[in-house]
Amino acid sequence: MMREIKFRQFIGGTFYYWGIGIDGAVFVGPGSGGGERIDTTPHSQYTGLKDTNGKEIYEGDLLNIVIDFGYGPQGVIAKVVWKDSGWQFDSDAGCEYGADGVGEVIGNIYENPELLEDT
Repeated sequence: MMREIKFRQFIGGTFYYWGIGIDGAVFVGPGSGGGERIDTTPHSQYTGLKDTNGKEIYEGDLLNIVIDFGYGPQGVIAKVVWKDSGWQFDSDAGCEYGADGVGEVIGNIYENPELLEDT
């Protein structure tokens, strides 16, 4: 199965994107580099998943999801992480394996770290 391999980095308040498309073409998003050494900052990989609104989900994104571990459904904010050989939505309530159309991206760990303070 072919999929796009995409990355993003948060540098100086801006996300920069790059990767390899399904057709094998290399692409670089607007402003990529800008004279800065991109390889010195943390980067996030595209999970291949999209949220309920069709927005691409990247590692480090924060999602509003509803999970149920047998105690009734509850809304939580979860961070997207790579764990145990798969993408997972990690929250204080536990982990759920990532799936398309689950939850809504409401921010990320770079621009909205305060969203994790209340979890």
